[in-house]
Amino acid sequence: MEAREYSTIEQRVEDAEQWVKAKRAELEDRANAMDAPRLVGAQAALDAAQQALDVLYARWAELEKKNG
Repeated sequence: MEAREYSTIEQRVEDAEQWVKAKRAELEDRANAMDAPRLVGAQAALDAAQQALDVLYARWAELEKKNG
């Protein structure tokens, strides 16, 4: 199971990095600058994306450690 997870984690991290990038772009979009509810939602989405990415990086580190 961990071997399969290890074989896919790099792609999952790349996907999560793209998700963070997209959410950051949404937050920084000037069209949203005057829309407080949209900004709050965009910030929450960015925070969730970043948290998911952080979890993946931590798991990747664990798997690296186990695989020597």
